[in-house]
Amino acid sequence: MRKTSLCHAALATITMTASALAQPTVIDYQGELKSAGVGASGPHDFRFRLYDSPTLGTQVGTVQCVNNVNVSGGRFTASVDFGRQFETSSPRYVEIEVRRDTGLDCTNSTGYTLLSPRQLVASAPRALAANVASALNIPNGLNASALVVDNEGRIGIGTASPTHSVHIAKPEPTLALQDTDSSGLSGGQQLGYISYLDSDNIERAWFGYGGTGDPDLSIINTRILGDIVLNPFGGGRVGIGTSSPLAALDVRGSIRLGSVGQHSAVAGEENLRIVKGTVSPLTDCTATPTTSGTGFTVSNLSCGEIHITFTPPFNGTPVVVASSNWDSTTGGKYVTCSNASSSGVSMKVFRSNGNNVRLAFEFMAVGPR
Repeated sequence: MRKTSLCHAALATITMTASALAQPTVIDYQGELKSAGVGASGPHDFRFRLYDSPTLGTQVGTVQCVNNVNVSGGRFTASVDFGRQFETSSPRYVEIEVRRDTGLDCTNSTGYTLLSPRQLVASAPRALAANVASALNIPNGLNASALVVDNEGRIGIGTASPTHSVHIAKPEPTLALQDTDSSGLSGGQQLGYISYLDSDNIERAWFGYGGTGDPDLSIINTRILGDIVLNPFGGGRVGIGTSSPLAALDVRGSIRLGSVGQHSAVAGEENLRIVKGTVSPLTDCTATPTTSGTGFTVSNLSCGEIHITFTPPFNGTPVVVASSNWDSTTGGKYVTCSNASSSGVSMKVFRSNGNNVRLAFEFMAVGPR
C-alpha cells in the first residue's frame, strides 16, 4: 500500500497507509509516530478530519475521534469512517491531530497538536469506493451522484433520494427503448416494449411495439379474462383522436362494434338517453301493471290509463312514442301519450270507438341525459 509521511516539527513523524475493513467505508490508517526521532509508545488520542483542499477548503464528512490508540515502538493503527466521501472525482486530504492520552475523551480539544501538511488520500480508499460504489458521476465530474443506489436498493437517476425501485428525475423524456435490429417500418423489425411478469417470471402483459414489422402501438393483457382498464382517477378524461377530451371518454372518429366490427355506434348531436319498455295487459284495473325494461316504473291512473315515471328523470322533456299490436279478435287499439315531462308521461290505450281497454303496449322515450 502507498505510504506517505506527515511531519510536525514539535512532535512527530507519522506514516499512513489505507486498507479496507469489512465495512465498505471504514479505512485503516497505519502509521509510525516519533518524538525527537524516537518511536512513541503508550496510548494516544487522535482526531482525523477530511478536506477537499490541501489548505483551507471545506471539511467533508464528520470529525473522526479515536481514543486510546495503542502506539508500540512508534507504530499504530487507527480505524476511521468518513462515510462515502471517496466516491467523487474530487481530491480528498486528511488532517490529523494527536496527543498523549491524558484520560480525557478525545472530543475534548485540550492538548492536541496539529500535524501538517494535510496529506492527499490516494489509491486505496478510492479503489474501495469503486468496488462498492453507491453513486456514479457524469464523465466530466460536474454532476456528482448522477446515479445513486440507496440502502434499500432503490436506483436514483438525476435524484439522490429515490422513492421507487427505479426513480428517474429529468426535465426531458426519461426513458427511451430502441430496437437496434430495426431498419424501419419498410421491412425491418419494429420492436421495443415493456413487459410485465408475474412472480413465476411469466409474461402476463406488455405495452409497446411487440411484433416484427408491426407499426401498431399495443396494450396487451395475456391473462385469461384479464381486462385492460383506462382509469383516469381524480376526474380525468381519456381522449382518442383528441388532446382535449370533453367527456370521460371522448372519441373523435367512428366506432365499430361486434365480433367482426359489423356494427356502427349510434351517433347523435346530443348526449341522449333511451328508455324502452313494455307494459303488459291487465285483467284487474286496480292492480299494478307488469312491465319489462329498465329505467322506469308504472302506476294505474284508471282502467286503460297508465302513468310512467322515469328513474332517474331525464335532463329535459323526452320524445315519447308508443305502439300497440293489432288484435284480430277484438279489432284495433290505439295508444296516446300526454303530460310528458322530464320525470314521466301518461299513456292511454283505447279502441277506435274511444273506449279504454286493458291491453299491452310498447313505448320508447328519448331525451337529454
